[in-house]
Amino acid sequence: MQRLLLCLFFTVSALSLHAQRSIVVYNLDTKTPLRGVRIWTNTNHTDTTNYLGRCSLPEQFDTLVVSKPGFLAARLPRKLVTDSIPLLPNAHRLGEVVVYGSDLSKRLNESVNQWTKAAATSVPQPSGYSFDFFSLFDGSARRHARQRKELEKAFKKMDTYDEEPIINAYKKTQEELKRQKEAAGSGQK
Repeated sequence: MQRLLLCLFFTVSALSLHAQRSIVVYNLDTKTPLRGVRIWTNTNHTDTTNYLGRCSLPEQFDTLVVSKPGFLAARLPRKLVTDSIPLLPNAHRLGEVVVYGSDLSKRLNESVNQWTKAAATSVPQPSGYSFDFFSLFDGSARRHARQRKELEKAFKKMDTYDEEPIINAYKKTQEELKRQKEAAGSGQK
């Protein structure tokens, strides 16, 4: 009976050893093992690396989190966990980035207006009258001409605005709200 229990004990301990695997965590810059790295899985298994950067993991888990102060934490799915895991020092991380700039939309609109004026004056106007017999049968040319006229009307309508159409619509709604408040205020007195 004692032998049976002893064999059973060794079998269970061998299975528990087989159910874990060992990994090494190292510094990506210096390629040296990291001591004291905290590792935990979604199955609530936690471990800390020894002086050789080694620790053990269970075979069954979904996500592994590796962290150490001064290093960027790594969150890895099980399929990306290999025998060695590199950690990047936090010194390589950028802090706050501030970008300064100016609104170029007005300057762009002015440039486009200058270009269109220059193009209108530099395009030579055809003298005389030309006729293309085959254009009578070309439906796509008529459709393109009709679309071009509609686009010209739309651009002329947009050119009447002082600013962008969205800003003009916002200003109009603000004016209407102001008038409604004034009308409501005069109606209460």
